[in-house]
Amino acid sequence: MRGSKWLMLALCAAAISLTGCAKLQSRDQMNQGVQAYKNNKYADAVKHFKEAVQLDPSNQNAQSYLATSYMIQWVPGVDTPDNQKNYKMAKQEFQKILDKHPTDALALASMASMAYNSAQTGTQDQKMSALEEAKKWNERRVSVDAKDSEAYYYLGVIDWAEAFAPIQTARVNAHMANTRSEEH
Repeated sequence: MRGSKWLMLALCAAAISLTGCAKLQSRDQMNQGVQAYKNNKYADAVKHFKEAVQLDPSNQNAQSYLATSYMIQWVPGVDTPDNQKNYKMAKQEFQKILDKHPTDALALASMASMAYNSAQTGTQDQKMSALEEAKKWNERRVSVDAKDSEAYYYLGVIDWAEAFAPIQTARVNAHMANTRSEEH
């Protein structure tokens, strides 16, 4: 009986030290990731941040840096497998943050930004779909922080973008000249 108590205490102590060790290793990976990120070595940063998150899933800063490292490597409109992967992974990682913390301002703003930037290329339907997604993300930002002026700005820009194409089409169909070119 006495031996089993000591065994249990030893196992508990080992578990606690391993947990603490994992958190220290996570912090070390986080620091290495930040250095790589600051040196514009985003692929290296991703590796370090992934390791930091794996070692300590509660490390929200590492999760945010991981998502941001993917996002910064994504170039809107470039249709390559690596670029699409960076976009997908950034969205996935930001979504993980939002699943745990639905009001995380950085994750919400990043999702809104990525959706808006996606609307810059593609077919008209793809652009409109991306603008709708960006609108939803910005509306969510406003619901979290009613004083988020950037979200309101983007909502205005999106409304203008959605209205501009049909107006231009109507002008062309009505054989109207562009009023801007008439003024000059």
